[in-house]
Amino acid sequence: MILDEALNRLGQPDNPEDLFNTFSQLAQDLGYAAVSYIDSRPGPAPGEPDLFVRTTVREDFLHTYLSEGYMSHDPLMVMAKRQAAPLTWADVPEFHASLQAPSKLDMPARGRAKQDAQRAIAVMTSAADHGYTQGYVIPTHTVDPQGRLASAVVSLFWTQKPEGLISPDSAPAWLRLSALYFHERVVSMRLTPVTPPPTLTQREQEALVWASRGKTVEETGEIIGVSGRTVTFHLQNALEKLGCYSKIHAVAKAIQMGLIYP
Repeated sequence: MILDEALNRLGQPDNPEDLFNTFSQLAQDLGYAAVSYIDSRPGPAPGEPDLFVRTTVREDFLHTYLSEGYMSHDPLMVMAKRQAAPLTWADVPEFHASLQAPSKLDMPARGRAKQDAQRAIAVMTSAADHGYTQGYVIPTHTVDPQGRLASAVVSLFWTQKPEGLISPDSAPAWLRLSALYFHERVVSMRLTPVTPPPTLTQREQEALVWASRGKTVEETGEIIGVSGRTVTFHLQNALEKLGCYSKIHAVAKAIQMGLIYP
């Protein structure tokens, strides 16, 4: 498969669920047994119900992963959040440690460091116990429609001989580019652009600024050289544009949106 064909297939779905299923099929065509997409932002954006997390891993592995709290100890997730380049499971020392006898491991002597190391190794051991022999992890980063960084981790699970994942046929260059496109489309589908702030006229801004400083409409009128009725007119227009119910509300919202600087 070439990049154009993969991008064309990913460009057809019109919702995140179908988009995830399409990417999963691309990965399956390469020999992968399962795919996970994990939104790694701290939390959902305003208006977004939740973070988008989907996986096709075995139910028993998923249950173990969640019930044991492995997410916070997963060495692959930790590394993927710190870099942009793809990695395989063999790139983390915990993967190699999981293949050794416990007595041969070079572990911290005691305390929290030892517990963290043990938990990280347990993540990789659990994956192997459920048939996953290797994996390919693609960190994805983009900017959402609100101008904020939006990152996710795309993980592909391998059940064949571990060395088979190293071949270009299993991890072609177009796979990473497809994962990035997949992530960008998920973000654009789930996060609609924020409505731009209204445009206030100079008089409307002045009326709000002086109101924020405690001036009455008559005092504001004297300052800017218009009648109190005209100031009220400009304030009412500003309230309507901002969708506010009172002068105090309008002043607070205008300051919050950066429309005035009292």
